[in-house]
Amino acid sequence: MNNDDLIYASLLLFSITFGYFIRLFKERELRKWVSTLVGLLLVFVVSGFHIVHPLICTLINALIIVNMDKTWWVLPSKSKTPQLPKQRQGTRVRTVIPTFRKWQLLSVLGLWTSSIMPSHMLESSQYAKSDEFYSERSFWYRLWYTYPSFFIFRMRIYSGLIMSECVCTMAGLGAYPVATAPVAGQGPSKDFALLRQVVSDPEQAKKATYNFETIHNIDPYGSEFIPTLRQSMKSWNICIQYWLAVNVYKRLPRNAFRTTVTLFVSAFWHGIYAGYYLCICTVALYLPVEDLYVKHFTKGLGGMAGKIADFVVWFFRLQALSYMAITFFLLTIHDSFKYWNSIYFCCHVLWAAFYMVGVVAVKARKKSNMEKDKSI
Repeated sequence: MNNDDLIYASLLLFSITFGYFIRLFKERELRKWVSTLVGLLLVFVVSGFHIVHPLICTLINALIIVNMDKTWWVLPSKSKTPQLPKQRQGTRVRTVIPTFRKWQLLSVLGLWTSSIMPSHMLESSQYAKSDEFYSERSFWYRLWYTYPSFFIFRMRIYSGLIMSECVCTMAGLGAYPVATAPVAGQGPSKDFALLRQVVSDPEQAKKATYNFETIHNIDPYGSEFIPTLRQSMKSWNICIQYWLAVNVYKRLPRNAFRTTVTLFVSAFWHGIYAGYYLCICTVALYLPVEDLYVKHFTKGLGGMAGKIADFVVWFFRLQALSYMAITFFLLTIHDSFKYWNSIYFCCHVLWAAFYMVGVVAVKARKKSNMEKDKSI
């Protein structure tokens, strides 16, 4: 584990502990300001000068919300998400059990990663920038290298997201009555009358049973094993996926660029490095290929044929994500294109070839079916 990982893990552990103590503050204003100052300090420790990016984004959004005419900047949305009352400040909720369960999974992920990976794999981005990587390693090694690198990346992100859920749990954020059927990212989805009663009646609030599904942000099993990229994305960073779907994707006109714009917004949230945009926006190049084959060739298959089809789709999904994710580590456009060029942009070429073959096959199938209909 390198120094950055130690610092990051330490800050998350501090935040989990801080969540407990911040709930002991009785004064709302004091709790608000202490949380804000500690949060800014943590962002500065992690990001350094790059704190400018989230601060500028926050300032611009605040100015838009406060000063601009809502009829100008609020686009009509097809989402019917209700306006929900805020949870009661200071309401105590059970936190030990859900936190303990997440720590069980977290420990497994950490042991799994640290026990099976060679040491130089844990510094994947630095090794992939070295002269040795390009001068002494073969094409097949460089291509294969994306798999363990992406595996380590996923384990780290799972750990970080699970710990961030623990932070929210210990602070009591995202706790809503079970009866309101909370949804990740959205919050309560029904029985809003009960929610208002809980907010207004302290005794009712104490008796209610809560869960933290609202801040449930990662489903490692779904992220790992759902065959298609389009569906598995919904198991990754679930709350952000929900926000992007409701506030970006569904507000845009139905056209070929809707997915690309949504992915661009997601990349912008990550930062300003070109690698973020190359990684996330390249998803828009892969999805049409996947959609074509799933819709016309694998959908509806059952039995052994369906299982084989799912495995093939899953394999290509994993290969595509590994190929894209390497640019997320390399960050700069020079290093990203240097790597892709060293393996001849093979996945881009493969996707284009598969798409053209798929289109031809679909047209041939339609033509064959029309001829059969005419003969009948």
